[in-house]
Amino acid sequence: MLLLLVAACGFLAAEAIVCAPDMCKGVDCPDVTGCNGKVKANGGFCGCCDSCVNLLGENDKCSFSFLLGVPSSAECGVGLHCSVVTRTCVKMAKRQVALGPCALKQQQLQQGQSAGLPLLGVQSLKCNQDGSYNPVQCLGSGCYCVDSAGVEIAGYRTSIGATDYSTKNCQCARDKEQFSKTGALGQTFDCESNGNYQQYKCEGSVCFCTDDNGKMIGTQKVSIGLLSTLKC
Repeated sequence: MLLLLVAACGFLAAEAIVCAPDMCKGVDCPDVTGCNGKVKANGGFCGCCDSCVNLLGENDKCSFSFLLGVPSSAECGVGLHCSVVTRTCVKMAKRQVALGPCALKQQQLQQGQSAGLPLLGVQSLKCNQDGSYNPVQCLGSGCYCVDSAGVEIAGYRTSIGATDYSTKNCQCARDKEQFSKTGALGQTFDCESNGNYQQYKCEGSVCFCTDDNGKMIGTQKVSIGLLSTLKC
């Protein structure tokens, strides 16, 4: 009991250490040029001197310093941290990066192939940089439009050999599909058979040229009866 009391008093005394502003005056700092570890600037007692910190390896015993003003003489090396459970240096867990739906599906397909699962007929998905589905997916000799979940939008399949395949972007098909899910009314979509927006749009009796997103380009407008004269 006496030993326990002495230890407790020592701990409380250490906790009561206060680093005064003039604490470092006249302190003779040790030479750390030959440090076989990491030199920590102002890492000594009360920050008066640079200190030499020994870098521990994986599974080496480590500890947490609870004493105010008392520096630690060792710490876990690069890529390691001191586990509060085992009190040993362990590797830091790699941060899991959230994958987009297309990238996640692609990863699952690749893992299945690595495991030797039969995946005949499964296409190689086309994913955008953010991991979302590219609007245009291809399988076999045909390409088709898909929504944001990778589900095919019916009615917009084209042959890979079709002349319009290289310019297929499915923007109109996607916008139309997304709008239909809202249940709203009053908006029309002029889609080509390949899922792209038409190069023109008519509102009432007036027609004009549009871009790939269905937005008006230029200033030319013609009546619907003269649509054939509209050069887009």
